[in-house]
Amino acid sequence: MRDLGRKIAKGAAWMVALRLISRLLGVVSTLVLARLLAPEDFGLVALATTVIALLDIASEFNFDLALIRDRDAGRAEYDTAWTLIILKCALLAALLVALAGPAASFFGDERLRPIFWVLAGCLLLEGFGNIGTVDFRRDLDIAKEFRFHLWGRLAQVGTAVPLAFWLGDWRALVAGICARYGALFLASWTMAAYRPRLSLARWRELVRFSKWVLVNNGLGYLRERIDQLVVGKLLGPAPLGLYAVAQEIADLPASELAQPVARAAYPGFARLAHEPARLARAFLDSLASLLVVTVPAAVGIAILADPLVRVLLGPKWLEAAPLVAALAFYGAMRSASALVGPLLLALGRVRIEPAMIALHLLLLVPLLSILVAEAGLFGAAIALGVCAAAHLLLGLCVVGRLLAIGPRAVLGRVWRGLVASALMAAAVHALCARIDPPLLQLALGIPAGAAVYAASLFALWWACGRPPGPERMVLFELAATRAIPLLDRLLAGARR
Repeated sequence: MRDLGRKIAKGAAWMVALRLISRLLGVVSTLVLARLLAPEDFGLVALATTVIALLDIASEFNFDLALIRDRDAGRAEYDTAWTLIILKCALLAALLVALAGPAASFFGDERLRPIFWVLAGCLLLEGFGNIGTVDFRRDLDIAKEFRFHLWGRLAQVGTAVPLAFWLGDWRALVAGICARYGALFLASWTMAAYRPRLSLARWRELVRFSKWVLVNNGLGYLRERIDQLVVGKLLGPAPLGLYAVAQEIADLPASELAQPVARAAYPGFARLAHEPARLARAFLDSLASLLVVTVPAAVGIAILADPLVRVLLGPKWLEAAPLVAALAFYGAMRSASALVGPLLLALGRVRIEPAMIALHLLLLVPLLSILVAEAGLFGAAIALGVCAAAHLLLGLCVVGRLLAIGPRAVLGRVWRGLVASALMAAAVHALCARIDPPLLQLALGIPAGAAVYAASLFALWWACGRPPGPERMVLFELAATRAIPLLDRLLAGARR
């Protein structure tokens, strides 16, 4: 059990690292490309890729999740999934080719026609990628998946930036996308030993499981976008821009930490699907490990919202600062809910999460409409926070009933992180109140907050008798490196 927990933790660390490196490469390349290309170049490619994203979400069955969950899946299941993915991508590619002309006419730009054609070819190439890469996650070899996806990002950046110097237009962006698809295709066949064959032997079983994943993806996409649609409709484009940027900053704990962790946790949950007691412990361990990172990150963003906005975005975005702080609660609730979906999928309860998201939307849409009309952008933040908290409570209740996990068990694992986050918030607020320059507030507030949080967390853990939890896992990993010799002696009692 401990080995599996460490595998999940290490896998989560790899996924977070991949997300951060990918985001860093994306930011750097965007800053460079923005100086070389015109805004219309970005807008042109964005139109085409948005259409692809909508089509992809409408047809995404996530057959890989079915293969990861089924530990008995063999050649018949893998070959069927590969064949179904080829058929899906071929259909999407044909649809893109058919839409090229109407899209060019609708948006009044003939350059969209060749972009649609090229991206259709990319989709077709993606379909023929090796299904064997699913084993990277299935076997919890997340380091290999990290390298696999990194090749795609490096190929995109390494192609788009040089071509932007040479071509100076949208073709550099399209070439970068093609390079990413090509690199992932080649990497799938060189990194995975499996060699699939065309087959539809198990299509009924795969579609039966994955059709609910398709419903879940569609509802999830609507949940992620509905607030911006309501804000844009009721308040107009300028407030929407302010809101979108504030939400992106506040949602960083969920998007950059919680989602990669959830992706890495799913294979581990799937392995324990038939062992409820071990699965319950794995869920509690994963939840505690996730919240011990995401909660202080969300609290830190809320406390340092003003200097963050001043330093990163500049004075014209100052109105976003209080909104970032208000939305940070929403980000924390979203990150805490991230493990519920993977757990339900691992248990084969594929209908529950779509039903939960549907209930979320039934509460969110009227609440958004009322509060945005009454309180503007802060009304949207309140609506999101209330609905995210309700979604979290419902998810924990469902998990509790399925795995016999009571509220005391959950609170027993997470309360130390919550108290340490509150102490950190008080310390950072007191420090920043005595410092004026925003850059200095960040330079001192971030390390001071991290130090107070870590010291408080481990002091509470030690005072509680060194119980199982993320604190002990971190210290044991440090002790294993022999970097801190005293840890072996200090942890002797905890090992026993």
